[in-house]
Amino acid sequence: RVRLLHRSPPVLVVDDFLAPDECRAVRDLRATPGMTHEVGSLRFSADAVSVRTSTTWFCRYELVAPLLCAARRLVGLGGARGTPLPVAHAEEPQVVRY
Repeated sequence: RVRLLHRSPPVLVVDDFLAPDECRAVRDLRATPGMTHEVGSLRFSADAVSVRTSTTWFCRYELVAPLLCAARRLVGLGGARGTPLPVAHAEEPQVVRY
């Protein structure tokens, strides 16, 4: 099941997307030096400072294999259902804190 939590920026929840231990492993990557690249939120004006508070960690593809496999299954690209989507065609996996 997919639920929309926020429209702008779009924030979706996909129930049972990852197992609890897989979620923890992806979240914990942000605390491991060299495993992610941290980017603060863009602020377009002084007025936006109190509104935009997100931080994004871009993850290395090879460290988030369960996440990539789950995403492929969700869009119907896993297993025998279709031609596999090359990882190079996907954006870097990201952990975002709002």
